[in-house]
Amino acid sequence: MATRIQRALEGTSYVALVRQLFRMRSAHGVILDYRPLPFQRAWHEHSYLADPENSDRIWIKGRGLGATAITMMDLILTGLFYDGVAIPVASMTKVQARGGPIAWGKWLIDTAKSLHGYRITRNPAYQQEIQFPDTGSRIFPIPGNNPDSLRTYRSVAILYDEFDWCDQQEALLGAGESCLSEGGQATIVSTIQHRHNEFTRLIAHAEELGYWVLRTPTWPETVDVTRPLPEQQVQPIAPWIHVETQERLRARDLTRFLQESQCQASDEDTQFLNWDLIRDACHLEFQRDRGERWRKRQRDTEHLYAVGWDFARLRDFSVCEVVEHTDTGLMQVYERVLRGVDTPTQNRILDQIVAAFRPDIIRIDRTGVGFGLYDYAAQTHGRRVKGIDFASKMPTGQWERRKRVLAPTRDLYAVNLRTILQDRQLNLFDDSALKQDLHIIPYGLTTSQRTAEGSHGDRFWALALAVYPARPYKEMSVSTGMRPEIREQMRRRKRQRW
Repeated sequence: MATRIQRALEGTSYVALVRQLFRMRSAHGVILDYRPLPFQRAWHEHSYLADPENSDRIWIKGRGLGATAITMMDLILTGLFYDGVAIPVASMTKVQARGGPIAWGKWLIDTAKSLHGYRITRNPAYQQEIQFPDTGSRIFPIPGNNPDSLRTYRSVAILYDEFDWCDQQEALLGAGESCLSEGGQATIVSTIQHRHNEFTRLIAHAEELGYWVLRTPTWPETVDVTRPLPEQQVQPIAPWIHVETQERLRARDLTRFLQESQCQASDEDTQFLNWDLIRDACHLEFQRDRGERWRKRQRDTEHLYAVGWDFARLRDFSVCEVVEHTDTGLMQVYERVLRGVDTPTQNRILDQIVAAFRPDIIRIDRTGVGFGLYDYAAQTHGRRVKGIDFASKMPTGQWERRKRVLAPTRDLYAVNLRTILQDRQLNLFDDSALKQDLHIIPYGLTTSQRTAEGSHGDRFWALALAVYPARPYKEMSVSTGMRPEIREQMRRRKRQRW
């Protein structure tokens, strides 16, 4: 192996070798010879092939700088020069690993030149991985949500792609260390997401943990993010960056612009639910099939079941959440996510869910277009159906000068959900899409961003409907919605207040 590298690097540097071998694609789709910029050369120079003494490396990068493709160049050469090496590529899911780093690697191989008699090829019979017939090495995807799958392998290189967006980050790193137990280099490439997680801990303690860190924001630090970009006398770090697209992102969503372009994590205070609450709650195993996720598909206990339905017709998701109120807390048991489904079809799906779970209460967001589903449900399923208008106000339970204090309905439902999470009374699916929906809601409950999936926090509001109110649910009954003795106690309290 050492002889191969020495022969390949004879009279040249590693960066020059990479430059001679690979081609890249311009912003207009033209294939050109690879001409690395200074930050790209620095990344190559700290690779394991350039110097086996180099430490593990972290790249905090702006989106669109080609970091994944450039890293795959190093991995391809590792597979070319090492015999029988299995190189794992971990991403958020196995599908995303194939569609991102593996797909880039295949493209680079298809457009690459030959190197000292070693031809880089990929076996068409293995569409999910890259194989090197000359050395017997391979590059293959690993799901980031299954860290234990890494422990089977021993390698000299491993890539964590978009690490800050992966679940179980700490477990993933631990499994990767066992994979590199005989020496090698771990490479972490990611845009930054939040301030308080494993990725930011690695960055903060990089020197003592043995990481070399490269940080490359899309725009210089001198840029004023409060002003339009074209008006400022600054240029992006790479010539292929489209300034108008960056300006649209900055004007539309400054928080996301700082995340994706300037490598600045969003402040936890700007989100309604922090990651600690979400991670503590999202731990349940579940099954999935397209738009359905479930632990149960029908009612099997005498506990109270509640349905929350955040209705949407076209752009947003229409989400149904079913929650079981157990003796130890609330448990999510079923979720149905729909997009672009007409109202009659959603009516039939609601009937199926009601028949399966026989819920004690059904809350439907009837704001705007939701009235169609609510009217049908109220006529079909009776008094247990409650229509919630998030644009209205409702009593808070407090009184001032013999008048009820009103508050926005949306605020009360959201605060109730957060209170239940803070009390550790809600157990949710361990699902990345659900976690993103819960965290995407801003602190002020104003218009939220959209997740990568395209959701507008729809699962958050469906769960808020399902888990309201915060009082003990044992007081509820199927027929009347509240036990008679409880209802009478509330009436007496009301008369006493007056």
